[in-house]
Amino acid sequence: MDDVELAVGPLSEIRKDTLLLSIAKEYLCEDLFLVKIGKDIEHNISRLKEDISALKKKFPGKFAVEVDTDNILEKIKATALTLIDPKADIKENFRSGELGRKLGSDLKSISDAVNIIRTQVLGKRAVYTREEAVLNQFTKLKDMGSSFADKMVLVFKILFCIILIAAAAFVYLYYTMEREEPLKKEITEIQSLISERQNRLAQTESRRDEISKEIKSLEKKDMARSEKIALMDLEVEIQKLNQDRDNYEAEITAGEKEIADRMEKIEEINKTPFIKRLLRQ
Repeated sequence: MDDVELAVGPLSEIRKDTLLLSIAKEYLCEDLFLVKIGKDIEHNISRLKEDISALKKKFPGKFAVEVDTDNILEKIKATALTLIDPKADIKENFRSGELGRKLGSDLKSISDAVNIIRTQVLGKRAVYTREEAVLNQFTKLKDMGSSFADKMVLVFKILFCIILIAAAAFVYLYYTMEREEPLKKEITEIQSLISERQNRLAQTESRRDEISKEIKSLEKKDMARSEKIALMDLEVEIQKLNQDRDNYEAEITAGEKEIADRMEKIEEINKTPFIKRLLRQ
């Protein structure tokens, strides 16, 4: 094998498998497919490790730039082993594209490392075939598309959150802004209370008139002891009725004032634009 071609073949095969993992996703999420890809990657990692070792032996001295390829290869091999025995979380990472992105990142790292070694050993980088060049370009385009798609998803998520917050704020402001209906309901309740107090006031006045007549009839003649006691009882009752009358009149006056205040508030609401009421300005 030409020294320049060392590691090119295994890298190309791993790149093809990585591309499949990146674009297949849901369509080929089957154990058989994942196991095959995992075994292919594991096999090519072994080949790549041998080629890198052979490439390093071509250099007699010490490398100016030391590259730890073993660590990167172990990461890729660990990923391959998870594919050979796929668990539920691995399948989920596969569907989401996370597995392909991780493997693609590790593949780029090992490719860069191999090129650094090759440049120091041979003084030139690897020459890729047209197929590999197309795969590299496709991978770059896919990564760009994936990055753009991720950004668009993030933008849509942010917009959705903004719309959701705005909708929640509108609903809150709408249901808490001043409206006529609650005031009209309060006016109806106060009118009912005033009507009930007016009825009681009328009954009180009627009873007072009756007692006043009784008192006058008793005062016109000489009163026996029992009549004096009856007169005292009537006077006590009329005092209580006077107190009740004053209370009813005060409640009616207060109710009428409350109605006037609410009617004024309704008129103010009708004059205020909807937006100002919504924003409480």
